[in-house]
Amino acid sequence: MKGLSPIVATIVLIAFAVAVGGLVALWLTNFATSTTEYTSEQGDKLTACAGTRLKFDNVGSSSIIYSNPTVKLITNITVYDMNGRNLTFNATSMASGQVANITWARGSNTSVFMRGVCEDSIVVEGNCKTGQVCWGE
Repeated sequence: MKGLSPIVATIVLIAFAVAVGGLVALWLTNFATSTTEYTSEQGDKLTACAGTRLKFDNVGSSSIIYSNPTVKLITNITVYDMNGRNLTFNATSMASGQVANITWARGSNTSVFMRGVCEDSIVVEGNCKTGQVCWGE
């Protein structure tokens, strides 16, 4: 039984290398395009949400008043005590300037934390601790 001639073997190897190189180039092009598009979208969202925040207006012994002092809609807002206990039964949304109130028993808590989402992916936060203006008596 005879093997391939050296010339045919060389041609087959070159054809294989060109095919693999083409597939790798196609994959890299698609990867670079999708990564660039995603990065651009995230950059646009970050720019749109710049300065967006949640604010505690007053953390009293029996209630918490918080607001969205910025111009963007904030969704999926949850409020936590210092032990990580969720104080909001359902995640809420707040339009620009909207104020909300939660009833709670402050007890020995010394801080509260709030987290929401701007533009469906950018996390915005707010907190209030003992000694700050928002920490009422």
